[in-house]
Amino acid sequence: MKPRAEKVVPELTVIPGDYFIIVNSVGKAHNDLLVITTEISHNEDRRCLVDTGAYTNILYKSTYNEMGLSDTNLIPNSDLIYNFSGASVIPLGTIQMPIKFGERSKCIRVMTMFTVVDAPAAYNCIIVSETLSAAFASVSLRALTVVYISDAVSSEVIHGDKLLGRQCNMTSIKVVKKGLGGDQKRKTPEPEQPAEAEKPGNKPTEAE
Repeated sequence: MKPRAEKVVPELTVIPGDYFIIVNSVGKAHNDLLVITTEISHNEDRRCLVDTGAYTNILYKSTYNEMGLSDTNLIPNSDLIYNFSGASVIPLGTIQMPIKFGERSKCIRVMTMFTVVDAPAAYNCIIVSETLSAAFASVSLRALTVVYISDAVSSEVIHGDKLLGRQCNMTSIKVVKKGLGGDQKRKTPEPEQPAEAEKPGNKPTEAE
């Protein structure tokens, strides 16, 4: 029997044709987010944010409900999660589910833990470095791509959806501003009133 080829995490390599198309579309420098399509527990997810700076996979409650799953499937978890505005959120719990990158024979499937959060968001989920590492993946934010090793031990590329990423980014900014605006209204002190002697009409009159 022929031994199965060993997987090795690939260096990010994109063929020249694709590379120039990507560079022309996003420019040499950009602040676009990497938003890709994945499949979580046999449900397609088009708004999956790749965040290499986060420490836990996030699955938002609205997406969790669309999967037809119940809160009874969740493992209790009280660790605080901080959203984009810096506010803390108590998660509903965690759950282990399969996630698939790529399609058909070019895909890879891994089991990963998600923390389910009930909070407004522009994304369906957030994928972190630990899950990407399990998928033998490398990320290029400059080229908005994920390169991974498929189950068939071939190097494959997922291209981020630039337009969808920008739409999600704008929605996230609105959500954050709305939250900060609400906090600001509660926390901003009332402006100080001028001293009584400084108010118009209250100046002392000279003796005649």
